[in-house]
Amino acid sequence: MTRAKKIPVPALALFPVSEAPEPYKKAVPILHSKPRQSFSLLQRKSANALLKNALETEPEQDGFFEIAITKLIDDIDMNSNNLEHLKSATREMMNIVFEWDVLATRDNRIKWKASALFPEMELTKSHVRYQISNQMLPQLKRPEVYAMIDMAIVRKFKRPAALAIWEYGVRFEQVGKTTPMLWEEFRNMVLSDEVASKATYSEYKHFKHKQLKPSIAEINAISDHDFQLFEIKEGRNIHSLKFTVTRKRAASEGLDPEDLPTLRDLKSLGMKQDEATECIKQYGRDKVAAAVMATKRRANDKKAGPLQSPVSWFRWRLRSGSDETAEPPRAGEKPARQKVDFRERFLMHRRNEAEEYFKELSHEIQTARMEDYENWQKNPALSLKGKKKSMVAAEAFFRWLAEKTWGEPTPEQILEFAQENLAGPVTK
Repeated sequence: MTRAKKIPVPALALFPVSEAPEPYKKAVPILHSKPRQSFSLLQRKSANALLKNALETEPEQDGFFEIAITKLIDDIDMNSNNLEHLKSATREMMNIVFEWDVLATRDNRIKWKASALFPEMELTKSHVRYQISNQMLPQLKRPEVYAMIDMAIVRKFKRPAALAIWEYGVRFEQVGKTTPMLWEEFRNMVLSDEVASKATYSEYKHFKHKQLKPSIAEINAISDHDFQLFEIKEGRNIHSLKFTVTRKRAASEGLDPEDLPTLRDLKSLGMKQDEATECIKQYGRDKVAAAVMATKRRANDKKAGPLQSPVSWFRWRLRSGSDETAEPPRAGEKPARQKVDFRERFLMHRRNEAEEYFKELSHEIQTARMEDYENWQKNPALSLKGKKKSMVAAEAFFRWLAEKTWGEPTPEQILEFAQENLAGPVTK
């Protein structure tokens, strides 16, 4: 899958979509390797993109993998147009030698000599062609132990040390804490032997101040994980380091987890979180979701003219239950009672459930579901592929996922849903 990003839309983005996950299995011997030469942020990102590409494609007859430069730029989210800088950084990767699987005890480490990960590279005007180390290629293609590295998160990093520490720690998510490492060995793995040998990082306090603290802050700010540093002492000196690694959970604000997509939609309208929370508690998730959808339709209705205040229109729509194509009544006027489309409300309810269900799936299953959708979807405008993913495509995907998961709603299900809504919000 190519990258998908949130983008502004002409009307109102009521359903902003986070970057779709782009995971790949990175073999632990590669993940926990130590570069001997300086390994820049651009090179770290590019290396991940090249490894992911090698997993998703087959090499040519001469053993070279190939990736278009435009795709590489997109995969690493390179904002600069300086292609010479990218080409130079890519060429230099041929000279970077790695020591593999440095977390394993020396007796249990892979008995291979250190080697370059990309020993041969060719750059043309439009493509990068590369080979992968003969020692590492079997590990890459059929990893026995691996971590899921998400390129959507890799792209966000601004510090090379932060990316290195995040990759190191992600492997331990299920355990909850990393294996303790001597701080010097950890420094060398994160910075490379070349950078770590500088006098600047000869003392732990300088390494912590210049690299560790800002890197952990960046990880906790932009990734899906929280890292906490623990220092292990021998006497008065820091001997080794370890981290706790926990996946972030969305704050419920007193709501059920199923309410969170609707809460997000209200905030995208411009509503403050405390008001949005109270709105869901007062009116119920389904009624609020239906009013949000009505506001979206009204915002996209060119015949009705521009919507000056989406939040105000939403409040009126929620209180009145009126048809979304109408305008709010003037003072003293009562809106006419309109027929409620419970089937549409039920589909909207399932669509929100499908999005929450999707978030709970593993990266592998998420990717498989998106690929199934792409194979089914014949309309290019609703494709999830391409550099940008539209709000409309995301909406179509979650509608499709709901139907694929639970099937077409039966009249009995819609009737039961209608009865529950007429009776008021369902309590658990």
